[in-house]
Amino acid sequence: MKKFQVTALTGAIVDILSHVDQSFLKKYQIPKVQHRLIDKQESEYLYSIIPQTIQQSGGSLSNTLSSLSSLGINSCCMAKVFDDGFGKTFLHDMSAVNINFPVSIGNNNVTGHSIILINPDAERIMNTHLGGVHDLGPQDLCEKSLGSTEYFCGEAYSWPNIDARNTLMHAVKIAKQAGSKIVFCLSAEGCLEGHQAEIINYIKQNVDILIGNILEYKALLKINEDSVAQHAKDLAPITVVTKGKKGSVVFQGADAYDINPVKPAKIVDTTGAGDAYTAGFLYGLITKRPLYEAGRYASLFASGSITQTGARPCIKSLKSSINKSI
Repeated sequence: MKKFQVTALTGAIVDILSHVDQSFLKKYQIPKVQHRLIDKQESEYLYSIIPQTIQQSGGSLSNTLSSLSSLGINSCCMAKVFDDGFGKTFLHDMSAVNINFPVSIGNNNVTGHSIILINPDAERIMNTHLGGVHDLGPQDLCEKSLGSTEYFCGEAYSWPNIDARNTLMHAVKIAKQAGSKIVFCLSAEGCLEGHQAEIINYIKQNVDILIGNILEYKALLKINEDSVAQHAKDLAPITVVTKGKKGSVVFQGADAYDINPVKPAKIVDTTGAGDAYTAGFLYGLITKRPLYEAGRYASLFASGSITQTGARPCIKSLKSSINKSI
């Protein structure tokens, strides 16, 4: 029997969330893009001018693990934090939901953090300073944990950095040899640009479950949105394509399961909706549900996540989503 039901290799990021209006964005000439990387100087400046904040741990697959662990799924997180305030916050939040964290603390960099500006329309602008996110090397990995997990999750955020990519490859090799199912999340279009051929090759050779949104598949396959379903379905044994307000579709061989969207009670912040979707889908698989029901969990988890500020749905919201799916 495996010690962990799910293990993820991810970036340790602390989210700093602030609600702003259009006049703020215009005054400080902040571009309205979904995600951009910034350096330490810009991060410090932006932090000094934003309104009141909420701070909580983030990082895409870290958010996914948080949701799963809150529901009693045995989880393990491999990410790099440092001996600073953000690192202490991240470790505290991992411990609070009983996520195993076997990676040692670094002392020669800063923990990654993202200043997330939430617009009145609930869309967000992520301004991320990676710090030492990619300092995680093969020597930092807990091979014992990697060899004892049912599902191993990686993400395309690792791909543009050669050292992070090599660490991912090393982790996947160990997990595959131990019989783990390999999950890969496409993360963001920018991570895929210029690396499409090698990522597709990696997916076809290693991945059992592929999850991404329609824009990420469009960037990966260099096709228009109308052609995504036709070309994405054969990339992995199970392929999931999310389509925002249009729901999602899960492919397995010749079978396709259309998952209806779930309209949220209100929309406050869309940060982490994709992470919550992944958590719902994996929860369904781990608890041995049919694929359609796993997709239904995923849709409910994502819907519940955007009714609050921040990327980590509360336990009440998660349990409510499960009850609605029954």
